[in-house]
Amino acid sequence: MRTVSRQAGDEAELVAVGGQRSLIVVPRQLFLDLDLPGVNILPLHDDRALLALQPGRGMSDLELTVHDRLSEPPIGHRETAALKRLRAWRTDRKLRCETRAIIVIQRGRAARPAF
Repeated sequence: MRTVSRQAGDEAELVAVGGQRSLIVVPRQLFLDLDLPGVNILPLHDDRALLALQPGRGMSDLELTVHDRLSEPPIGHRETAALKRLRAWRTDRKLRCETRAIIVIQRGRAARPAF
């Protein structure tokens, strides 16, 4: 994967996944601590995670959640910077935001035979 939009100190980044499309990748623990309603944090590697919306949620829901969380003190500098980055992408005229459903497959333990 190639990073499209990341500078030193960024807390969120756009990671190219093919063509002109990118996904939002965030610091896992930072966004878990933010506890954003309607947002799923899917672990990728190290401390990075994919930001995904819950089914039925759209970009306007994310925008409202970000706005509400920025309005609620206390929020740290890193958290504020990360949320403002998300908001900036939403309003950037060079970017078009689309929501897509993703499929997540979780491996489980095989059922033990009953004795």
